Amino acid sequence: MFFFVLMRNIATLILIVALFASCRKEKASWDSDWRVPLIHDSLTLSKLVTDSILDINADGSYQLVINRDLLNLNIDSLLQLPDTVIRQNVAIAVSEVNVPPGFSFLNETEDHTFEVADLILKKVVLASGMADIEISSPINAPTILTLTLPSVKKDGIVYSKTINAPPGSLSSPSTTREVLDLSGYEIDLTGQDGSSFNIIQSQVSVSSDPNGDPVTVTSQDTVRFNVEFKKLTPSYARGYFGNQSFSDTTTFDFDLMNSIVAGAIDLDNISLNIRVENGLKTSARAKFTQVQNDGVSGSSVGLSHPELGPWIWLNQATGDWNSLVPSVHNIQFDQSNSTIEAFLENIPKFMRVGYAFELNPWGNTSGGYDEFFSHSTVRAFLTANMPLAIGMNNLTYADTFALNYDNSQGTISVKSGTIEIEASNSYSFDADLHLEFLDATNTVLFQKSGDQKIKGSTSLANSAPDVEKSKIQITLSEEETSKLKDLENLVVKAVFDTPQSGSISTFYNGQFIAFKLFTNLKLTVKF
Repeated sequence: MFFFVLMRNIATLILIVALFASCRKEKASWDSDWRVPLIHDSLTLSKLVTDSILDINADGSYQLVINRDLLNLNIDSLLQLPDTVIRQNVAIAVSEVNVPPGFSFLNETEDHTFEVADLILKKVVLASGMADIEISSPINAPTILTLTLPSVKKDGIVYSKTINAPPGSLSSPSTTREVLDLSGYEIDLTGQDGSSFNIIQSQVSVSSDPNGDPVTVTSQDTVRFNVEFKKLTPSYARGYFGNQSFSDTTTFDFDLMNSIVAGAIDLDNISLNIRVENGLKTSARAKFTQVQNDGVSGSSVGLSHPELGPWIWLNQATGDWNSLVPSVHNIQFDQSNSTIEAFLENIPKFMRVGYAFELNPWGNTSGGYDEFFSHSTVRAFLTANMPLAIGMNNLTYADTFALNYDNSQGTISVKSGTIEIEASNSYSFDADLHLEFLDATNTVLFQKSGDQKIKGSTSLANSAPDVEKSKIQITLSEEETSKLKDLENLVVKAVFDTPQSGSISTFYNGQFIAFKLFTNLKLTVKF
């Protein structure tokens, strides 16, 4: 993995394009030797520490730290409130009445069912939503109309709307409309007696204008109040949320592994954990139906463990809005209780996690006192905290670079030459470099390898290992350089090996690989 910045520059050095031009009429050519330094660089793992992927232990060794979500369900997934319309129509019970100025002649309260399917709701607090309110009156005189929603409050204040309605008629009633932003509103759904559920109240009153004339009202003069609740998103809910089930399979890509094409790794002291949290104040259970990966070799390996497959019973969360504490269930994986070693040593490119989740598997055991909060989640995430120690056996990392070699004027050609690499390596792995030169159809024009390995330190357990120095050459013949005119892509492969065929090596802070890269090329220049 450390050689690909270097390899991108190899493409440049192989494909030197001349920037010379000449005004001479007679043609001339000559050969020349060029030694050009291209790269002087070093690479370490220290940058990954700032990304919270690695920590440094007291002895200087690296500790691998991983935290990754596998499952995250929040209140939006578990509790969805449909649009609901409540209507209240009021009229006098007698055929006709003469109403003096300033007299209230209608005052009624009704309960309405809040349509939430199989849920039992006693209270919700809304993060967002709206109510479209319409009030119409056919009374042929000015009136004062008041709509109160006793169970809808914000900051302890009940919603109430009073309007001075102009005269209307049966064929053309006076109409008032309003859109109410419900963000932050609390809705009590226990009805007038406080013991019901899914009930919302409305109260309407109609009075004659205190500054007007007496008005005659008939039983046909129906005053209508319509309230449509829309796009409701709760931040809190209390009740019974039903026996709900969810299942899915999630796929994770490990992009870093896409360039590993062969070889094997060996791991030691593996310790991973799947942490399942229930942030709902309701009973639940979950299970993992599948944990499987597809490796770089094309093989699939499943992860087995006594707690993968069966249901896992999840206790309720505890606390309140500002003190909510999820219940936690940990599944620990190590080499003695699972197949975690074979699972990771398959070098996964993709991982599939199948899960199922069931809310209230035993029914309404709380008597309708389950609670959701806006920060309530059901979450499963993978954690790992283990030494960064790995063995590598022909672990092959490959990448492909598109190249544009344009020497159509034929002024300069590479006859032959070498690429020289001077490397200083304090890591414990060796590396072989291989190049494949491809044409536009990805047919291999020729292949090249370094004449020796980049050697690694043999001090495997030393926090300050010796630095090994190597000189590597890659030779290009005149026949090979003649094929560069057809070059379109360069495949670079680095084959890594820890000493003793994959023995485990620990990585330490301060280790590095440094390199200098030169070219020795014989060029023919024609004018």
